[in-house]
Amino acid sequence: MAEKVVFNSVDLILDTIDHGIIILDGDLNILFWNKWLAFKTKIESEKIIGCNIFKKFPTINKKRLTRKIKTALLLNTPSFYTIDSQDYLIDIPLSKITDQLFESMQQNVTIVPYDIEKKIVCLYIYDTTSLCSANKRLEETLFELNEYKNTLEEKIESEVKKNIEKDKILHMQSKLVYMGEMIGSIAHQWRQPLNALGVNVQFLEDDYEDGLVDLAYLKDHNIKNMELINFMSNTIDEFRNFFIMDREKIAFDIKNVTTNIINIVLFRISSSNVKINFIGNSFSVVGYVNGFQQVILNLINNSLDVFDELSIENPKIDISFFQNEKEGIVEILDNGGGILETIMDRIFEPYFTTKEQGKGTGIGLYMSKMIIEDHMNGKIEVCNTEDGARFRIKLMRVKND
Repeated sequence: MAEKVVFNSVDLILDTIDHGIIILDGDLNILFWNKWLAFKTKIESEKIIGCNIFKKFPTINKKRLTRKIKTALLLNTPSFYTIDSQDYLIDIPLSKITDQLFESMQQNVTIVPYDIEKKIVCLYIYDTTSLCSANKRLEETLFELNEYKNTLEEKIESEVKKNIEKDKILHMQSKLVYMGEMIGSIAHQWRQPLNALGVNVQFLEDDYEDGLVDLAYLKDHNIKNMELINFMSNTIDEFRNFFIMDREKIAFDIKNVTTNIINIVLFRISSSNVKINFIGNSFSVVGYVNGFQQVILNLINNSLDVFDELSIENPKIDISFFQNEKEGIVEILDNGGGILETIMDRIFEPYFTTKEQGKGTGIGLYMSKMIIEDHMNGKIEVCNTEDGARFRIKLMRVKND
């Protein structure tokens, strides 16, 4: 049985970390077991130090973990051991509470080289139960939403054929489609700051060992993490406000509202390397803010879908604002290649879509036309340019704007 390695003052630091920390020797015997693990597993360090991790926990995927450890030692860099849903490295049962999705703690593990010569590595175990639960509930919600949407589409098709409350039903379906897109956007919008938080937490110990941690470092570390947390909180507020129904027309700054919508899908835009250009000065109009937001969001998402489908190089979207004596005009131009002339006259028809089965409902542009022309007394039109499709929205400006 291996002897416990004395890590001096590092022991105290590792014992205060709010994550599981295991140190293994070259034979994968446990050299250190911090207090967080002792508390969670009810196994005191004195009873587990020297035990081989695979003999103590036979459910671990030995081949996979060994390969990850060898990679970390060979490259002298952290190796990430992502554990599948409803799985774990160390079985830590969770307390029985209402609506608990998992019986055991969900985990992710980072393997960090500790002593290359002695082949000693440090395993950082992170509790991802809350995140996994949120993702699982999100998946269930999306599945239920899609099931409901499919059922609703069948009902809508029947009702439209009978011309019974067509506009009301189409609006309802449009809202559900946008809601599905928004839920997906929330997941995408949160993924990057969550990863950033994980990295910040993960390397705090390394920076301390390198002598980089002092009071100024901790303050800066806290500020950066709180900025990420506040960003995630503000994201939820933005999405909640997006779905508040408009009860009356109000005057609003059209460029600010458009910018807010771009911010909602910013991470999708960034991940696809899409460049957004704002051109011209803003103006104010009177209308339904959320309705206008839905139109802009639909047009932006259509461009993003084209970029993804056609793998457009250097994708970009130009959003221009200009005005005349009576009208304020917003133009959205992308470089996605444009719309086939044979279908140009049909794109605003209900249920007409060029997307694959299951990827489009064919009501986005139809609802956009209804919102702009029927509810905001404006005009929406489209044409092709050398680069791609250009949508032009004309609205009545606020007087003296």
